[in-house]
Amino acid sequence: MTALSSRYVPLLLASLLLLMIPIARAGFGVRRVDDCVDPKALLELADLPATQSLAERYEKYDADVMQWTVAELDAAERGVQLKGALVRSFRPIDLYTRPPKVLLGKFEAGERHVERVEVAGQVLPIQTIHDNANGKNAMASYLFVYDGEPVEHPAFAQLSAAPGLVWQGTRPLSLLAVAGVVAPQKRELARAKAREWLVAAYLRHRAACSP
Repeated sequence: MTALSSRYVPLLLASLLLLMIPIARAGFGVRRVDDCVDPKALLELADLPATQSLAERYEKYDADVMQWTVAELDAAERGVQLKGALVRSFRPIDLYTRPPKVLLGKFEAGERHVERVEVAGQVLPIQTIHDNANGKNAMASYLFVYDGEPVEHPAFAQLSAAPGLVWQGTRPLSLLAVAGVVAPQKRELARAKAREWLVAAYLRHRAACSP
């Protein structure tokens, strides 16, 4: 390691310590603050585009996970089988390290895209990744919302908020996701369907949490 690179070690350590504050506070049972004005409204997703049915994954609930709603979406056409999800948790590292796992289980991330969609004065960084390993042809599109704002990198959002969370308590991370099996030739269609559902889910989230 050169003398130049060593100059950044204190800054890196300080950043890691700040990032650990909200994680540690969530893990040791300290005060949690739900920043959503009407969280029950987030359970009412049946009218979102293409939603056929909803199910609460109560087996996923624990002291940190406060919502895990899965929506069955109608098949746009053959080769596109999608589900939607809205998950809220005070243990955000589980969500932002492997977002597709919420709906797909094992997932080998490959090609990745970020589409920035302007909605109601906000820019939504919708991320999409594909898993083509062993012919799996899986796709996951997702959006994070933290402290009422759409964010691309939840860890960085936590880091910037960490000093205030020491006194104000931790806040949950929301993951909005659409994922499923998508034939390669149907990717554009699937991404459009996912975008439509994610935008509607975000607007529902905003109305319920930040009216």
